[in-house]
Amino acid sequence: MQLLRSVLAAPLLKARITLITYTSRTFCSSPPVAAREFKHVVSRRVKQKPAKKTNFWVKQHLKTYRRIKYPPYPYGDSNIFKRSNRGLFGGKFPMRGHSVSSNLEKKNLKRWLPNENKTTLYSAVLKKRIRLHVVASVMKTIKKEGGLDNYLIKDKPARIKELGPRGWRLRYAVMLRLKEQEAKRLRGR
Repeated sequence: MQLLRSVLAAPLLKARITLITYTSRTFCSSPPVAAREFKHVVSRRVKQKPAKKTNFWVKQHLKTYRRIKYPPYPYGDSNIFKRSNRGLFGGKFPMRGHSVSSNLEKKNLKRWLPNENKTTLYSAVLKKRIRLHVVASVMKTIKKEGGLDNYLIKDKPARIKELGPRGWRLRYAVMLRLKEQEAKRLRGR
């Protein structure tokens, strides 16, 4: 014990030492461990990641880029068919049923997915092409309405419900741009 006190009092020992006192240990041939060194968890060094170096032009782009905050979609995301959240599905969901064989009339479970196509549609108001997953029936309706913008702007409750979250965001972006164009036109007069 006297030796331990002299070790603890030594100025060269800077690490924290906690005392663990044991009574006689008969099951082990090694001498009892009286003191152990533990580094304090809080003061330990952790490897820090270097700061990311960004290009000057990237910084300028980030300053000029403004992120649109969209209002929440009133009908929420679809939990049944999550793919419909990422495109214009027009309220279409997978259907389940039986495919019946012709000669034995055995029923087999089957799932029919919507007729979805990945297409690029042009928005005249936003002046850019938009790549979307669109169901064939919605594509037919877009052609009948006279373009993507006219399809999105229509504000019947049934149309808003069939837009889905992705269509809702597009609708909001189109309506913002139309509002900006209207304000610009009024200022020009």
